[in-house]
Amino acid sequence: MREYLIDSPRPTDSESLHALLRDIIAEDGALTRAQVDAIRMTSQVHDEGTRIERLDLDLSGTQLSPRQLVEQAKEREQEVPDEPAKPVSPTIVQVDAASFSAQPLKLGPLELRATGSAENIRYAWLEDAKGGLWVEHLKSADGKPGHASAQFEVDTRDFEPLAREVLERADAKVKLLEFTPEVEAPSDREAHVRIALRCGYGIVRASIIVDAQASIDDDMVLHIKQVKFSSKNPVLALAYKAVERIVLRDGRIPETIAINEQLPAGIELTDARIRAVGTRLTITGEVLAEGEADFPA
Repeated sequence: MREYLIDSPRPTDSESLHALLRDIIAEDGALTRAQVDAIRMTSQVHDEGTRIERLDLDLSGTQLSPRQLVEQAKEREQEVPDEPAKPVSPTIVQVDAASFSAQPLKLGPLELRATGSAENIRYAWLEDAKGGLWVEHLKSADGKPGHASAQFEVDTRDFEPLAREVLERADAKVKLLEFTPEVEAPSDREAHVRIALRCGYGIVRASIIVDAQASIDDDMVLHIKQVKFSSKNPVLALAYKAVERIVLRDGRIPETIAINEQLPAGIELTDARIRAVGTRLTITGEVLAEGEADFPA
């Protein structure tokens, strides 16, 4: 699959590769230019840019807005050309190893600690007649698909501002008084999150329990087993049962998600693991990446 990046010549050395990556990220609009320039990049580029021995990105401290990410994705989707202008000049590139780190990456109120690596990635720069630069993921030259792994860690206590915002949007008089999350991983493919909320509405006090269970099977299908709301207050308990029906039956939270069906062609999640320590939840994933195209066509 060919993807348009930006109007630019292809990079031929470390300096031009870093400049191109910064321009692509800035063009996306999710980060300011100052944030983009603060991303630390190192690389070893050889043979006029056709072999990248190593590329490392460090996004530690970067602040992202979830709303801005969604808006920019919609805008960019409308601006991208459908096909490169012919003639197209392809240049095959081999990436031996790459990595990224974010310690942390701030996504709204959440602080994600993320690391990842990739190896044996093969792709082509496509320069079209109008100066557009495209990229296309290629088949591996040695028959061994590219491999990538990533790990994400989040402290569930960071969800407190989100819970507070949701409650106050529902009714400005509702105040979140206490937020107590508990995380368990009965196995390395299953997670159970329980959040106890204590809320105030004027002189009224009420406790809310939110329970959610999820697991991943060997086919990399995510199963949302339970999303429950409960309260000792009988009126609230009835209200939460109605919320459960709306959330689950209307498909707002699907019961199953076939993860690999949501990924681009040639990208396959082969393993995923879950670990819980205290209030922290860690998710790791392993991916095989094999493009469908090759050059010469």
